[in-house]
Amino acid sequence: MRIYSSLDHLKIRMFPLSLSGTAFSWFSALAPNSIQTWSQLERKFHEYFFNGDNELRLCHLTSVKQKHDESVTEFVRRFRDTKNQCYSLVISEKDFAELALNGLRTHIKERLEGYEFLTVNPVLQRALAQES
Repeated sequence: MRIYSSLDHLKIRMFPLSLSGTAFSWFSALAPNSIQTWSQLERKFHEYFFNGDNELRLCHLTSVKQKHDESVTEFVRRFRDTKNQCYSLVISEKDFAELALNGLRTHIKERLEGYEFLTVNPVLQRALAQES
């Protein structure tokens, strides 16, 4: 029995290394020492991410727009964070980039017309160049 508890401990310690974005934020916000076993961690993770209460949809992602006083970098970070909460959304990188482009402030978006973006990073880079 003791070997299983040590495996649980190891799995719990390694688990955050596999996380990013929203999942990492969720894990980091857990109260210290609130997880004692791997099954507890699994249960809490599934309760949070797979119950549908915290999941966002495509309409949430399309409604993310760059705020007047928000930098391009801050907008893209918020846009990606929103996407990370759309757990069951399947979207191509190109469509994701187009949604990000559409969320930029009008004066920046207009300067990027005619470019075809395959991922969000080139949108970010070109928008940053227009911002400065």
